[in-house]
Amino acid sequence: MPIPSGFQPLADWRLANQLGPINGDAPFQPLGALPVCGASLMVESAELLTRDWDAVVIVIDWAQPQGGFDFADWYAAYNAKLGRPVFSDEAFRVQASIQTPSGWEAMEMSDDRLFQRVAGQDDWVPRFVLQRAQVSGLPVVRPSVGVKEPGRGCIRLELSSPTEAFGHGLYAGVLQAVMAAHATSQHPELLTLPNPPFVPLARSLRVGIRWATRR
Repeated sequence: MPIPSGFQPLADWRLANQLGPINGDAPFQPLGALPVCGASLMVESAELLTRDWDAVVIVIDWAQPQGGFDFADWYAAYNAKLGRPVFSDEAFRVQASIQTPSGWEAMEMSDDRLFQRVAGQDDWVPRFVLQRAQVSGLPVVRPSVGVKEPGRGCIRLELSSPTEAFGHGLYAGVLQAVMAAHATSQHPELLTLPNPPFVPLARSLRVGIRWATRR
């Protein structure tokens, strides 16, 4: 999915998450190898230190998931163990914020789904258009998590739901429940072992900026 009309590619930016800097030139795990609720992907750029922009767009090209992947199917054993449909294509949501002198301030989002299918294609490409809810000064100039060099702007995408994130904390319990069912069931062949927790893998990420119109 391209950067939408009206946005220009951001000239100089870099990525980090709660674990440190990310090399976006190769496939990467935006939220880390064991993402939890609250795990963050951060885009940093000196250009975000100006007041002369009114929106930023972030486009993620997922390497995984791809094609007809279905989160509800992948997490069927987890949902059964929890007794409710926690995991689905629509379950994974993010919230956006920008670092300012007063702390992290929420941003308005066009769509908060982490995984968005492209109609008629096998691609999953979320496109987040982000705007400041209110301008209360320039973004803060101190560095974000894992970045040593100060003086750069920062926008954060944070996994906000489900609280179980991708189920890493549930896996052992789900596996134990299935194994126990295997031991007591007359038809253990009908009981499928749970899939390991899914870990998102991005192929690439693009960032665009829309400059404010001067009046």
